Amino acid sequence: MPPVIPIEPRPLDDAERMLLEYILRFDAAAAEEWCCQLDQVEVVGVQDDRSPSIWLGVAGAGRASAPNSTLALDIGVVGAEGGEIGALIVWVEDGVRLAGLDFLYDTDALPPLERLRISPSPDPREL
Repeated sequence: MPPVIPIEPRPLDDAERMLLEYILRFDAAAAEEWCCQLDQVEVVGVQDDRSPSIWLGVAGAGRASAPNSTLALDIGVVGAEGGEIGALIVWVEDGVRLAGLDFLYDTDALPPLERLRISPSPDPREL
């Protein structure tokens, strides 16, 4: 996990919430469980001033001390030409609590939803 710079907790902004909700709905088996957390999620840290990566805490439960897993989704970001230019990771704590949204590409902005390519990650036990 990249370094975290703590900030004064704040609610998700509209764009962050829309992006997270869009991604979470791809986990069909647990979409409602994940999306229910969005009303209680606070942004509690950032990676740096140039990155839109955010670290999350669930109100009343505090920030995840160390996100230890990710959603089982491959989330790619494609450029205007259609080629992949980066990826996103949704971090979770103990498989049940949202803990972060990490951007793995050179940007200072959230990607438009139409530029995301989301698919289930293969189960490593089946490889």
